[in-house]
Amino acid sequence: MEYMEELKILSRELTEILENSIYSENEEETDDEKIRHSIKNYEQYRVDETMSHSLYGTFRHKRPCAFVLNNNKVEANSWKEILLKTCEILDTMDEKRFLKIIIDKKVQGRKNLLISESPKALRSPEKIGKSNVFIETNLSADAVKNLLKKILKEFEIPLTKYSIFLRADYTPMSNN
Repeated sequence: MEYMEELKILSRELTEILENSIYSENEEETDDEKIRHSIKNYEQYRVDETMSHSLYGTFRHKRPCAFVLNNNKVEANSWKEILLKTCEILDTMDEKRFLKIIIDKKVQGRKNLLISESPKALRSPEKIGKSNVFIETNLSADAVKNLLKKILKEFEIPLTKYSIFLRADYTPMSNN
């Protein structure tokens, strides 16, 4: 009997809650409207893809579409792809240079290795071209930029010979 009384009380409370929460159609957004408002309009964050950017800027919250190395434009849609394709080009230019970089330990992070002959020494290793060298790819946009600057320096390529083209800048979205 006690359970029946509790159920009746709960049923009345639930009915009251439901009656109080019913709004007219004009007062509350429909589910479709809620979904439309929650979806970001990524097109509004597109930038001029023909404008080049040097490695001196910041790339946080930015999306790449290509890079230029020694006047050759290469499409790349992520920072990981920018890093890997750049390293592959450099590896074809001088196959032994990456091994020298590893031996000299000139291109390293503060805590972790960034280039190694052993994939186990890295968190997210990717092989560079046909070489036996692996590079860390679990990096932020600015960490990729800084690594590229170090690698280009080791290959004696001026930073003026390298530029990045962006597809989108999501900085305003990150401030929301």
